[in-house]
Amino acid sequence: MRNVFILGMHRSGTSAVAGALAANGFYAGERLLPADPGFNDTGFFEHEDIVAIHDEFFRAFNLDWRYCYQLPEDCFDSNAAKKAKIKIGELLVGEYSAKQPWCIKDPRACVLFPLWRDVLEKNNIEYSVLITHRAPGDIAASLKRRDSLEHNQSLLLWLVHSLAAEKHTRGLRRAFLDYESFLKAPEESLVK
Repeated sequence: MRNVFILGMHRSGTSAVAGALAANGFYAGERLLPADPGFNDTGFFEHEDIVAIHDEFFRAFNLDWRYCYQLPEDCFDSNAAKKAKIKIGELLVGEYSAKQPWCIKDPRACVLFPLWRDVLEKNNIEYSVLITHRAPGDIAASLKRRDSLEHNQSLLLWLVHSLAAEKHTRGLRRAFLDYESFLKAPEESLVK
């Protein structure tokens, strides 16, 4: 089995996919975010340290995931990027290298994947990318319930995350997974 990096907009099914992979022998991490009753009852399958690295990177530009589209074009050449890459490398080489196959998931990584791709390539780590897709209206409705985000803001975020995930993974071994198809037939969807 190959390591899997899961990308997808918030509320697009990344947690369900990561949970399914974890249930089938993929290592998701030691320190996972706790479940959120009513939204992610079985958990997010996001490593606390990965979320912290991503949030710290956004904070370096006075942003958070809700405003990721405002990142400056040269952000991946910044001191914040250098710091993030060091931490990513420590996590990959320290924790994940001994626990293969692994799956890593955090929706913020759609926008921040250049940080990961650089570290993964420099360490010759083999992996595939799985990009989840869910209808933007469904995502917007879910974000309204969970985060009180306005519909247009959610649609903009969906577009930014979706385009970034596609752009940043060009040339890599990747697959696209429809959330609704996954819910109807999880095993068949993941095997494809």
